[in-house]
Amino acid sequence: MKSPFEILSYGCVQVQIQVSDITDESMRVYLSEQTTIIEEGMASGPPYDKAVILIDASVELIPSATVRRMQADWTNAHQHQLEKIVHAMGFVVPSALSRGAMTAVLWLSRPKWPMIAHASLPKAVDWALLEAERMGGEVHADLVAGKADTVVRDRAQRLAS
Repeated sequence: MKSPFEILSYGCVQVQIQVSDITDESMRVYLSEQTTIIEEGMASGPPYDKAVILIDASVELIPSATVRRMQADWTNAHQHQLEKIVHAMGFVVPSALSRGAMTAVLWLSRPKWPMIAHASLPKAVDWALLEAERMGGEVHADLVAGKADTVVRDRAQRLAS
């Protein structure tokens, strides 16, 4: 079983793209991979490298209640580590209704880092680049030059393979 997400890494900007359906088992794989990433990031000790994380949820498949619970439990269990390595997190959510629902949820449970939903990938990438600049992080030149076009190209290559 593979993770339903792949990570496109552009220095301190990490873009997670959905490459398959999210099932209970694939979510377990994904969360296990995320745990490994966090543990490796924490192993070097302070100061920790922070990341701007962008999750492309433009597929807008609503995960099952079990998957949502797994994600919430994992986030709660790793909150302390996430606070040290996440500078900001953004989502690509084209539906205004879904963005509104996400905003309402964030009013109830706000993480310690900025979190925002964007209507489009270009807006989300522009935001991620500004957040990376704000924290003084290094971003790969191809993302700075090509912006969302770079992500679209790399996403197409990953989905084709």
